[in-house]
Amino acid sequence: LLSDVRTYGGLLRPLYASSKDGWSFQRLCREILGWAGPTLLVARAGARTFGVLADEAWRDDRKPFGAGGCRLYTFAPAFAVARPRAGQSQDLLYLNTKGSASVPKGLIIGDGAVHVPTELGDARIKVGRSLAFESLALVDDATVRRDGGWVDVDELEVWAAGDAGALEAAAAGGGARVVCCTQTLAAGV
Repeated sequence: LLSDVRTYGGLLRPLYASSKDGWSFQRLCREILGWAGPTLLVARAGARTFGVLADEAWRDDRKPFGAGGCRLYTFAPAFAVARPRAGQSQDLLYLNTKGSASVPKGLIIGDGAVHVPTELGDARIKVGRSLAFESLALVDDATVRRDGGWVDVDELEVWAAGDAGALEAAAAGGGARVVCCTQTLAAGV
């Protein structure tokens, strides 16, 4: 999905690809929880390709986390960026693999802009409108209304973002915290 993406000095390294790794939520979590820096999650659903830039490392927690550097993107059919709304610069990311009756399981961005469920084997994710981010249609409104926003996904990928040193350290098991060159992506360029 990202073979043509340029990061202007930063690099991307694949962490998870449904085409190679299968539709496994456990595998997805293992890969993103093993990376100590920003990630770019990209999904293709028909003619639409959209994604999320998580500006800090993922963690398995019962509470949301994340700062104002997160972004929602559409890559196709047209490129667009949504930043967090004013006053919504905290708690934009959520990953919980344990869950309970009162705490949802899954990976959630914003207040439901993107929800990757633990039942990822169905190759479906939930996409909706988010009050936490500027308005951006990740998929068309008819798709959001139909089936409660559940979308059949053709491909799902997660990419580690960082400079060459950070990617090499992470590949070697160093788990370096990334001060990376995704500012261009985070700034929406």
